[in-house]
Amino acid sequence: SALESEPELLCDFGIYGNRATGLLELDEQCRTTRFTFDFSPEALRLAEERWKRLALYAIPYENLLDPGTRCS
Repeated sequence: SALESEPELLCDFGIYGNRATGLLELDEQCRTTRFTFDFSPEALRLAEERWKRLALYAIPYENLLDPGTRCS
């Protein structure tokens, strides 16, 4: 996978406007062990940087669909 060189991008996180970020932590069976909100400006800046780096690897959903199922 192209993301193997950037393991810090392989996480479940959220950006909640300009107020907070959230990070989901899982155990070995992929069960939620913790969900943490962080309201610090530094956490928001880091999450936005992570999002921009993730966008470099993103594929538009439309490109994943079969040509016959695309909306015109």
